[in-house]
Amino acid sequence: MEYLGQFSDPELVKQHIEAADREEMSTRELELKDVEAGLVELDAQFTQNLGFLRRGVLNEQEFVKANKMARDQMSGLHERRESLAQWVDEQKERSAARDRTPGLIETFLEDFEAMDPRVRKSHLQTILKAAHISRDTIELEFRV
Repeated sequence: MEYLGQFSDPELVKQHIEAADREEMSTRELELKDVEAGLVELDAQFTQNLGFLRRGVLNEQEFVKANKMARDQMSGLHERRESLAQWVDEQKERSAARDRTPGLIETFLEDFEAMDPRVRKSHLQTILKAAHISRDTIELEFRV
């Protein structure tokens, strides 16, 4: 019960979510580094096998067999690297946008308040789809 009680405070919930996001991001970045290290290792293995082929340690069949397995692993690692890199980039963009949003909203509000009331009304018409007004509430519906 005490553990669940932590989640009744919105600020604590926000901190838990941010901590989980940071942990997920570091896990994915670490996995991306591991995948890239695996690709470098496979490339070095290919170069080593090529050297063995040139020196006659491996024949062509053994070289082809060894590189077929490496090629299969490499294609899987390339796919995984692309998906991880895309995920990491998206998360960084999302985080940057989340950090910029309060400042953008504050700037918008300052600029909006400084405008002539007629200009404000015209801008609101482009943003708002509908406004529902009842006795004690106002509900705004925004355009998407």
